[in-house]
Amino acid sequence: MYYLKEITCKEKGVTLISVPHTLDYDEFQNFIKNKYEKMTGKDLGDIPEYDWKDFSTEQRRISDFFD
Repeated sequence: MYYLKEITCKEKGVTLISVPHTLDYDEFQNFIKNKYEKMTGKDLGDIPEYDWKDFSTEQRRISDFFD
């Protein structure tokens, strides 16, 4: 079954990655990286690991984490 979000993302060319609620915070980054590489066929290589429990959009922008 497809949901509106999935359909809209596909139409707009956006890669949507759904993260299971059962993952711990320390598993998020590897899950997202692996899922993205599998879905797109692109290799992200080595990227720095972040402690997402400390991440706050009020303190920084997400673009601050990437070169």
